[in-house]
Amino acid sequence: MSSPPFVTAQHASPQAGALDAIRAWGEARDWRGFDPYDALASPLIARLTRSSAFARRVATQANKLSPVNLRVPLLIRQRHNSATAALVATGYLHLEHAGDRTAAAPARRWLDWLKTNAVETSSGLAWGYDFDVQTRFFFYPAGTPNTIATCFALRALLAAPSDDDREDVIAAGSRYLLERLLVDDPEPPYFRYLEHSNALIHNANVMSAALIGEVTPKTGDVRRERLGVRALKTTLRAQQPDGSWPYAEMAGQRWIDNFHTAYILEALARVEHLSPEVAPAIESGVAFWERHLFAPDGTPKYWPHSCWPLDAQCFTQAIDTWLAVARIVPQGSSAARRTADAFVRQMVRPSGLVVFQRRPYWTAAPAVTRWTAAPAFRALAHLADASSAG
Repeated sequence: MSSPPFVTAQHASPQAGALDAIRAWGEARDWRGFDPYDALASPLIARLTRSSAFARRVATQANKLSPVNLRVPLLIRQRHNSATAALVATGYLHLEHAGDRTAAAPARRWLDWLKTNAVETSSGLAWGYDFDVQTRFFFYPAGTPNTIATCFALRALLAAPSDDDREDVIAAGSRYLLERLLVDDPEPPYFRYLEHSNALIHNANVMSAALIGEVTPKTGDVRRERLGVRALKTTLRAQQPDGSWPYAEMAGQRWIDNFHTAYILEALARVEHLSPEVAPAIESGVAFWERHLFAPDGTPKYWPHSCWPLDAQCFTQAIDTWLAVARIVPQGSSAARRTADAFVRQMVRPSGLVVFQRRPYWTAAPAVTRWTAAPAFRALAHLADASSAG
C-alpha cells in the first residue's frame, strides 16, 4: 500500500503512521472480522441458549468481556459486516478527498457492497448485522435491519459523489426509516432502534432524524424534513440541565456514557441549520462531555465516574465528534488531535491491530473489526482529511 500524499516517509506523524498500519491490517483481511456481540453466531452457543434470553445474554457478555478470544473454539467465523463496510467506505472517501488516489477504487467497492447487501423491505432498503443479537432489552435475529447500521450505510452513500443508482438507494433507505422506524403516535415523535421495539434510545433517534435532514436537499421532500426535525426536538427536550443525555428513556436505561453522548453530538452538528435550538444544545452537551467524560490528556472516560474500560469506540467516536463540532466550539480540532494522540499511544499496536478494551488487570484485543479497526480507520482518515484542508 502506498503512503497517502499528505504523509511523507521521513516526517509521518504517529497518527498518520497508525492510519497506514490500520489500513494495511484491514485490507490484509479484506476488512472481515469478529464482533463484540457475535456469541450467538456460534452454532454451539446457539444450540445451548435457544430457549433462554437470559442464557443468550450471559453467553454474549462472557464472549464480549473475556480476556481470551473464545471465538475460534466456538466456531465463530470472521465475516463482512454492513456497519464495517459503511465505516470503511467513509474512511476511504475521506482519504480520497485529502488527495490519496489509491483510496478511490476501494471507496467505490465498499459503496457498491452496501448497495448489493441491503435488506429489501416493502418500505425501502435497510441494513443490519449478520449475527443474532441479544441485549439486556431485546433480541433480534441476523439480518434484522437496525437504525445504527442503516444510518452508517446511508451516511457513507451520502458522502460519495452522486449518481442515479446511489440516489435511488439513499431515497429507499430514508423511506424505510420514516415508514418503519418513526413512531409518531402517541406524541412526541421519535425513531426507534428496531421495528419490533418502541424503546426511545436517544442516539438512534438523533442519528435517524439527522439523516432525514441530510437527505432532504437530494429529495426536495420538505415534509419529511419536518418529521425529522420534530423527532430531533424530542431528544433536544430530553437534555438534562447539566448538558447530558440519558442513553434511553425506559427504567434502567438512563445511564450516561462517552460514545453514546458523542453519537448524539456528532449527529446534531451535521444538522445544526435545521433548528435554532440545536447549537445551544451542542454547546451545553460538549461542555458536559468534555468536563465529565475525558481525562486531561484527551483519553475518553467510559463513564462520568470511571475511565474503565478504555474502549476503542470511545476514542474513535470522540475523534469524529470533535471534528464535527469544531465549527461550533473553538477547541474541537485541537481536542480531536489530542484524543487521536492518546488513542494511538494506548490502543493501536505496531501491526495495525486496534485493541478492543483495556482494563486494570487485562487487555482484550480480538479482531472485532466493526468496533475497532473500521471506526479507527474512519476517524484517523477524517482527521487527515480535516488537516489537509487546513
